[in-house]
Amino acid sequence: MGLTVDNRNLAEMESYLRDRIDAMKRERDEVRRKIECRGWTTLDGLLADYDELTASRVVSSDTRK
Repeated sequence: MGLTVDNRNLAEMESYLRDRIDAMKRERDEVRRKIECRGWTTLDGLLADYDELTASRVVSSDTRK
């Protein structure tokens, strides 16, 4: 049994990947703006804010149940 991929599937995959790339670029730009606005002088400040930003995206094991 072979895998068949039609143009619609390829278009959907391409659209999904473009959306993900755009989302990652927006996140990167948001981090850059925060760095510029806050004028961090230490890596600890940057890492603390990054942890705060990514914590909102983490799904706890209780939520998954």
